[in-house]
Amino acid sequence: GQVRAEAVSGRLELTGVQGSVEAETTSGDITATGEGERARANTTSGGVDLSGYAGQEVEADSTSGNVAAGGFTEADLSSVSGDVEVHSSQELQTLTVETTSGNVRAQVPEGPYDVSGDSTSGDREIGVDTSPDADAQIRIDTVSGSVQLSRS
Repeated sequence: GQVRAEAVSGRLELTGVQGSVEAETTSGDITATGEGERARANTTSGGVDLSGYAGQEVEADSTSGNVAAGGFTEADLSSVSGDVEVHSSQELQTLTVETTSGNVRAQVPEGPYDVSGDSTSGDREIGVDTSPDADAQIRIDTVSGSVQLSRS
């Protein structure tokens, strides 16, 4: 089944979820573990950790906090002033990451990727096979953060 949790001020910890997750908090961290079709987490002031959740689709957003994701096929991750970490051994179709002043470290399975994105004032280290014809797409945009993309 689906789990939906909401808090204004406080930590949301959802463990062993079997199904989709939707979690939202104004001030507090969000952690979810388990598996399901989709996980969606949003916090204004706090971190989001979905690294222990395996799902087809993962969406995580934090204004001032770190974001972490693990097993997924499609992911859309963003943080304004926090780092984004991805450690996925699952074959992926799409990974989109956006930060303003946070670093991005992503480890993805071996394979060719169509890699795109911009970094205004951060270093970009791309350590995966790239091809504009690859089925899997990775887009990473940062303003003042560095990008490190490597094989898991």
